[in-house]
Amino acid sequence: MKNFHTYCIIVAILSSCLSLTGQETRLKNIELGEILREYRLFTPSGTATEKLPLVLNFHGFGSNAIQQEIYSGMNGLAETEKFIVAYPEGLLNSWNVGWTFGTMSDDVAFASALIDELIATQDVDPDRVYATGMSNGGFFSYRLACELNDKVAAIASVTGSMVPTFVPLCSPNRPVPVMQIHGTQDETVPYAGFGVINIGIDTLMAYWAQQNGCDAEPTIEAIPDINLEDESAVEKQFYNNCGGESEVLLYRVFGGAHTWPGAGIILGVTNQDISATVEIWEFFKRHTLQSSLISSTDNLPLQTVTISPNPVFDVITVDDHMDEHYRVFGINGTLVMSGWITSDRYRLDVTHLEDGLYQLLITSADQIYTAKVIKHRH
Repeated sequence: MKNFHTYCIIVAILSSCLSLTGQETRLKNIELGEILREYRLFTPSGTATEKLPLVLNFHGFGSNAIQQEIYSGMNGLAETEKFIVAYPEGLLNSWNVGWTFGTMSDDVAFASALIDELIATQDVDPDRVYATGMSNGGFFSYRLACELNDKVAAIASVTGSMVPTFVPLCSPNRPVPVMQIHGTQDETVPYAGFGVINIGIDTLMAYWAQQNGCDAEPTIEAIPDINLEDESAVEKQFYNNCGGESEVLLYRVFGGAHTWPGAGIILGVTNQDISATVEIWEFFKRHTLQSSLISSTDNLPLQTVTISPNPVFDVITVDDHMDEHYRVFGINGTLVMSGWITSDRYRLDVTHLEDGLYQLLITSADQIYTAKVIKHRH
């Protein structure tokens, strides 16, 4: 990524920190406790006749706000489509996503305060606030889907994922629309997953399909390979029948590297059949916070499973969930157990599982119940 950083710094200097639309991006800050946090803000020209959508666009690890602004090229689309873009600045050029390196700052609190600030000072529609990002910024967008889904309507990640140890801690209280764009030859955030860095992308999509109550198997659609010189092709995978009018959507870039499809800055195999920026905005446009909240309340209430004991040594007793399907996921998001609950006080034997934290999902025709379970040997 060194060439990426060097190139973007040069572009930033030459552009004098102006967007390519001619609209100036303003450098602003917000106080969070005793820390002054910075962000760049782009607002489209003209006088708004209604509240505008807001997109938070997070940079990658080792990068910064202006590099993300230039690399994603989102300002031009924001000018045309009339939405506001904020490019937050991470401490130590990183976002706290559960890794043991980079920043340990409370970035969720920063994002929450920033949303409140922009709703109060700009023409922002609180029902249309979205989060996206590149790499580490994509990881952080998933964290916001888990922890700030009362303010963020939908998220999209480019070359990001979730940290394995963070997956069991994710407990969204509604179905959150998520979109992922990822190259199969990404060596920075490998598609198949890598140790403590990230879970595999197929596992990531299956996890969110479960969270959102979608069909288990995606529908696959090939994107026309209109650029024969970019050494890549794209497949679209979407999961149907999700709860709360949510979506789970993957653009799988065959041959794609750790890059932003459609970007004018070529840093490895960069697909040109799609524009990540355009696809992200088209995805966001389909979702509002209010419609998701209403639908999730009517059709897919997320409730807590009554289980005991917890922590558990050998057997979990599940109360009042007869004739429902259960799944148990490990810390890395992989499915370790599944079956049907056949009595009102069902005894689920977990003796064979290793010690650790697990997520129990119980699904019926119109509901999802979740619980975190700690397995501990006496």
